[in-house]
Amino acid sequence: MSENNAPYKKWFQILFYTLQQNQTIIEFQPGHDPPSGFWDIINQDNVVIRVVSSSSVVVGYWFKNDETEIINQSIQYMHTNFECDVRIKSVDLEEREKFEDDTHCLNVQKRKEWEMQKKLLDNIKEILPGFPYVCKYGWEPESEDGKGDLILTDGKGIFAVVETKRLHTENLIPDRASCRRSKQRKKYRKHHVIEQAGRYKRAFINQYEHVYVDQHDRPFDIVAVVAVGITDEEHQKRHWPELFDERVFRAINRMYNETDFSDPEDRGSFYSAASNNSSTSSINSFLGNDGSL
Repeated sequence: MSENNAPYKKWFQILFYTLQQNQTIIEFQPGHDPPSGFWDIINQDNVVIRVVSSSSVVVGYWFKNDETEIINQSIQYMHTNFECDVRIKSVDLEEREKFEDDTHCLNVQKRKEWEMQKKLLDNIKEILPGFPYVCKYGWEPESEDGKGDLILTDGKGIFAVVETKRLHTENLIPDRASCRRSKQRKKYRKHHVIEQAGRYKRAFINQYEHVYVDQHDRPFDIVAVVAVGITDEEHQKRHWPELFDERVFRAINRMYNETDFSDPEDRGSFYSAASNNSSTSSINSFLGNDGSL
């Protein structure tokens, strides 16, 4: 994507990377900081990113409580102003063909998870709206053992690492002990799919950084990477490794649907404690008592 097809792309990449790292400050050298038009996009309704400068540094900073607004404004601008990379449509076609061909060489258990993934792709507008393109099926990260499930994309620079896991296995004799073991097994598998999605997301970021290159050496710019675990609970429930992932998915969903996801924002144990902490201390390390550098 050129700058004409994706205005302020470079600055959105930096902003999303900073949010992903749970940081609340971006530093720039004077003359190498974003234009005022970029900050205006984020601050059009409320001033959520404040900018201060000195002769040696320009700092943009915000508070944790404002991150949802920052993400929402960013996603809305990208959705409206970024053009879809038309090449992704041929990639999607190739990867879906691989996916369909795979069904002929799977054992019974893998076949059932394949069917779960098939259901996800057939109902992507309801489950993960805004990610219609399959970027990679069965991605094998260089730094990890094993194979991922799906890499999806919106075609505008946001990539989604998707891991699926069946929680419901064959029915056991319904005695108390087997029921207890079944609950423990489901809990473990749910934890595992969330952990796996987050781990593969980090591997994807480390491997590709700002440009994904497909098997034909075609480059696709990466603006942000998110992750989600999908389980075979009712309506194929979504599980988020980090609060950042959930907020991006929710922001994109609002571009296609009038209402938010039916499930409330999840602030569960998988989110680091830092995600809910105030960023005042980190800001104060840069600012004086009067708010200046």
